[in-house]
Amino acid sequence: MPTPQEAEAVIQNYFEAWNACELDRIREIVADPVVRHYAGKTISMTADEQLARIQARHDKTKPDFQPLIRHSDSTYVTVIWNCHYANGDTTCGSETFKVVDGRITDVWNPLTIDSGTWA
Repeated sequence: MPTPQEAEAVIQNYFEAWNACELDRIREIVADPVVRHYAGKTISMTADEQLARIQARHDKTKPDFQPLIRHSDSTYVTVIWNCHYANGDTTCGSETFKVVDGRITDVWNPLTIDSGTWA
C-alpha cells in the first residue's frame, strides 16, 4: 500500500506539471478516464479531454496554482490552494484527489471558486 507521502508526491507533481502546462507529464499522472466530482454530478473525462481542458485554461489565463496545505492518507489528498493568473487576478479553492497506483483517478472540486486568496 502506498504511503501518504507517495500520494502527496503524485499531487505535487501534478501541480508542477499543471503550472508548466506539461501535457505529456500530466498524461502520465492522470488516469484515463479521470472522474471529476461536482455538487450534484460527476463528469468522466478521457485523458485527452482532461488535457484539452488544461490547455484551454493556459491559453486563456495562464494559471499558477500554489498549494498551501496538503493532507493525505495513502489514497486521498486534499489541497488548499491559491492561484495567480497572468492578468493579476487571484482565486482560491480546495480539491480532493484520489490516487490509485500512482495516478489521479478522481477529483472533487466545486464549480465555483472564490476570488482572492486565502487569508
